[in-house]
Amino acid sequence: MYRTILVPLDGSRLAEWALPAAVGIARRHAAELQLLTVQVLRPDVSAIDGLTFGAGSEAWRSAAEDPSQTYLAEVARRVEVHHPVTIKSVVRSEFEDASRQLVQYTQDRNVDLIVMATHGHGPLMRFWLGSVADAVVRQSRIPTLLIRPRSDAEADLKSEPRFRNILIPLDGSGAAEIIIEHALAVGGYDAEYTLFQAFPLLPVFSTEYAAVAAVDAQVLRAQEDAAEATLEMLAERIRLRDVRFRVHTATASKASSAEAILDYAERNHNDLIAMTTHGRGGAARLMLGSVADKVMRGAEVPVLLYRPA
Repeated sequence: MYRTILVPLDGSRLAEWALPAAVGIARRHAAELQLLTVQVLRPDVSAIDGLTFGAGSEAWRSAAEDPSQTYLAEVARRVEVHHPVTIKSVVRSEFEDASRQLVQYTQDRNVDLIVMATHGHGPLMRFWLGSVADAVVRQSRIPTLLIRPRSDAEADLKSEPRFRNILIPLDGSGAAEIIIEHALAVGGYDAEYTLFQAFPLLPVFSTEYAAVAAVDAQVLRAQEDAAEATLEMLAERIRLRDVRFRVHTATASKASSAEAILDYAERNHNDLIAMTTHGRGGAARLMLGSVADKVMRGAEVPVLLYRPA
């Protein structure tokens, strides 16, 4: 399914935490692994390493790119020592923000999957971590696998992690179900998948002091039973492909579906959460938009996000 997998890097150890997962997926798909560094050029800078160029000239641009080319070549060498994958290194330099350049690159080069680190902490948090990853997810039409570094230590490039227990939150919409194919592509056929739907426990009336949740237990049970039956039918169709799927529904406390997803993932030791995001118009429902954003920011495990057309 994937022919080209992109890993954005910025020279930091934290950004390299995306590499082991990307390498593993690339090997399973016989895909090309592309390493990309984006240089955001500053027009008010004309001196690099003691040499003066006209700002924006080709010589000035080349001098800005050389250190990044050297860095990417060194990363490629370290990966190839342990894994026989096809690697291409690219430095892109423009006078615009990094996320826009990255998204444009994925469109120009027909990238199938982005794997990048996010949510770094401490003094080593740099270019790609955090806001750029968030902007890429919002702008891109390509599935993006976000890896959260577990420490400031170097990533173990010898490893090739596999996702074995994958959680797929759904909301009953066809748009949300699109993520299933991408989850299968990332996890493979030897992983176990859980189709999950959470129902927010919303207040139904308010007093002058507080909102009060008064939900008829029988109505709520009927709602969950109907959702579970729908999920089970979907899972049965996928099981025909010899993939292990199970289903689960839950009522979210505090009117937060995101909390229910994160709580389930933690209690059941899921090692990947896969979901769609950023729905548009009246059809945008539970999982699309803010819930996915909260899961992305709160998850301790990798999150695979996809914004469908």
